[in-house]
Amino acid sequence: MDGVDVILIILFGLGVIIFGYWFKAKTNSCYSNPYGEETIQQLREKQKIKEKLTFNEGFTLWLLDGNGVKLFNKIGFTIIIIGIILLILNAIINK
Repeated sequence: MDGVDVILIILFGLGVIIFGYWFKAKTNSCYSNPYGEETIQQLREKQKIKEKLTFNEGFTLWLLDGNGVKLFNKIGFTIIIIGIILLILNAIINK
């Protein structure tokens, strides 16, 4: 694996992180209208009284709480760290 491949891996990790923030912004914009705000308020009330949420409802709340960004950040940083380790190993091996 040469240096260009490793740089592409690092850039892919950055892309995953950026995608996470873009996805959160896109999700938030979908629910920023009055109907969306009402829907989210109803979901929060269902969650508060421990009523069973469907998968889509739970996933929507999970995303709006920022957990999607956390997940994409962890994946992205892991890919970046792997890329940096490969870059260091490549430098050591090619010495």
